[in-house]
Amino acid sequence: MCIGIPCRYTTALPGLGKYNTTIHKLGCENVDYKRNSVLISGAVEATSQADATIIIIGVDQTIEVGGLNKVSLLLPGEKEQLVFPILLLFKELHRST
Repeated sequence: MCIGIPCRYTTALPGLGKYNTTIHKLGCENVDYKRNSVLISGAVEATSQADATIIIIGVDQTIEVGGLNKVSLLLPGEKEQLVFPILLLFKELHRST
C-alpha cells in the first residue's frame, strides 16, 4: 500500500485504453495551438467514429504562468477551433439517442 506518493503514474490515453478501445488523434501539436487545421480535422473525423469523446486540452508555462495577465477567458490559440466542431458533431451524431 502506498501512502502519500502515488504507486504509479499514468496519463489519460494509457489509463483509458486499459479499460476501453480508444481512437487517439492529436488535435494540436504545439501549445499555442496555431496552424493545426490538418490535425484538427483528423480529431473531428475520429469523433464521427466514436461512441464517446474525451477532449483533453491544456497549456504550459509559456501561456499560463504567475504574473502573466490574461486578456480574455476564451480558450487560447486555436483551441476553440478544436473543441467546438467536435462538440457540434458529437451532438449531431447522438441527437436521436
